Amino acid sequence: MSANDYLLDANMRHQIFVQRYAGGQVKELVSYLDDAQREIKQQLDGLEDLSQTRTLERKLRRIERLQQDALSKLGSDLVDNTADFAEYEAGFLVRTLETASSANVTLPPSEQLRALVTERPMELAISGASSGSAIQSLTINQAVNSFSDGKETEIKRLLQTGVVQGSTVQELSSNLVRMTDRHKRQAEALVRTSVNHISSEARTATHKANSDILKGEEFVATLDGRTTIGCAALDGKIFDFDEGPQTPRHWNCRSIRVPVLQDRFQEGGLEGQRASASGPVSAKRTYSGWLKDQPKSFQDQVLGRERAKLFRAGKFKLDQFVDMNGNPINIKQLKLLDDGVSAAVTRVSKTGTGKIPGRPVPFKPAKTIKEAEKYAVDNGLTRVANFGKLDIEVANVMNQSMQENIERMPALKGRMSFIGSGQESNKIFNAETFEYQKDWMRKKYPDISESEVIRRAKRIQKNRRTGGEYAFARDKVPDKRGWRDFYKDSDGIGFNEKWSKPSMVDTFKKMLDRDVKSQWHPVGTESLRSVMDHEIGHQIDYMLDLRKKPELMNLYAQNKPLMKEVLSQYAAKNIAEFIAESWAEYVNNPTPRPLAKQVGDIMNAEYQKKFGNFGS
Repeated sequence: MSANDYLLDANMRHQIFVQRYAGGQVKELVSYLDDAQREIKQQLDGLEDLSQTRTLERKLRRIERLQQDALSKLGSDLVDNTADFAEYEAGFLVRTLETASSANVTLPPSEQLRALVTERPMELAISGASSGSAIQSLTINQAVNSFSDGKETEIKRLLQTGVVQGSTVQELSSNLVRMTDRHKRQAEALVRTSVNHISSEARTATHKANSDILKGEEFVATLDGRTTIGCAALDGKIFDFDEGPQTPRHWNCRSIRVPVLQDRFQEGGLEGQRASASGPVSAKRTYSGWLKDQPKSFQDQVLGRERAKLFRAGKFKLDQFVDMNGNPINIKQLKLLDDGVSAAVTRVSKTGTGKIPGRPVPFKPAKTIKEAEKYAVDNGLTRVANFGKLDIEVANVMNQSMQENIERMPALKGRMSFIGSGQESNKIFNAETFEYQKDWMRKKYPDISESEVIRRAKRIQKNRRTGGEYAFARDKVPDKRGWRDFYKDSDGIGFNEKWSKPSMVDTFKKMLDRDVKSQWHPVGTESLRSVMDHEIGHQIDYMLDLRKKPELMNLYAQNKPLMKEVLSQYAAKNIAEFIAESWAEYVNNPTPRPLAKQVGDIMNAEYQKKFGNFGS
């Protein structure tokens, strides 16, 4: 492909990731409104009717403060986060320009990029005027303040109206929920538009800093069911940097302006993951059309396997950009995804022989527990890493196993909220259980005092899951009865400090060697690494629902009588351990035995069937 084809291709891939980053910001920031809404409901749940004047006034003031605090947090965090995002975006653009051009590329000063957050206004078509005839000009700070002031006023008015009109508590509560739900949808539009505005401003600043090598910017629209006619009409047009409509053009706009290199600065010999036609970029090349030209594996990565099938059949519109698990991403994960795209691009040598393939980022062992925890989070292995009193060798083993298994099966990325000490995992799980039980008590016994709620919740049996086991895998709590609101950080993998602290590691290794010799565990699993791979085998089982696959159920039943000889004694315990033990041998034994290889191949095949092979 040409250098400009490459720039368009890289920027379009990146824009998908930006939308997912925006989704991560939405999830993080709108959670403030979720929390406020839940507390507001609790304030009203304690009232029998609106005639309890003193109690009512106190609670209404509390409700107003809750909403004010939530909006204040949302606004301040949004501005703080977008400053870092502006610098990241400029860095990404410089990297792609350096790949595509033969000239030196300039990065705008950090101060200039950070000033974009507070100084540069968004020029947005107002509702009902998407053609751009009526424009609303406001900075992100102004947009946040306007949004917050308006929402506080609406809440006050609703509360006052409810009291004056003699509404019941249930009616007022329902009206508040409907209003705050609408506020959350509007907050999502504010967050997404702000993220796209900062991305656009960072683009323009970078393009202007390199105007000597660029022709201008090409307007690229997302032509799906949500794209306005105004954006669709501009698709493919090339503008000078200060000419034409800037992006975002309106609230929730996802259009972008992509740099176009002058002919004499275009680097030759660029190839992408998949060959594309040479020649100029088509003005009609859209997200939808572009995605159709991508490998099926990448379509599955972007849309999810089932939706990608509908998309390929022409039955699905690109109405959202999320990963295959529906998970939004943060800025650190955004960097990893972009690095993956960059790694997929190769440059043909000037002699015309050979390519330099993209390689996975090598694992880097940490020297301290804090470094290991930071490595796990920064590299997107998990959201929460707490290795507690574990030995640093164990922490490094857990990180390396996670990283390499994610390379095998990218859908594992972001699936586990926690890795680290089993004892620390249990603390989180027990704290989450306590919060859930308190919420359940309040709903089931609305007349009891808060102190009694706490007393009863404390009586719930705590999880003590770190007896003699080496490690454990905890699946995500089902998303029902509102559990997911409370169980957010404890799913994942924990190693038992009893065996994995510094004073016990040598003993732990000897025990593993003994277990393999006695056929308790499979051949080739004498290492600390194999323990982690075993637990990841459980996580793969959870992700793919392998225990219910007839082929694996039959293999387990057929081999159970001789399981000790053909795999391990522990594998006979149940089908879940059979799967995890097979995976441990499959990835640790250089020549896995027939049964482990058969199960491992099935696990890989089931993964391919559900997610495709992007990144594998």
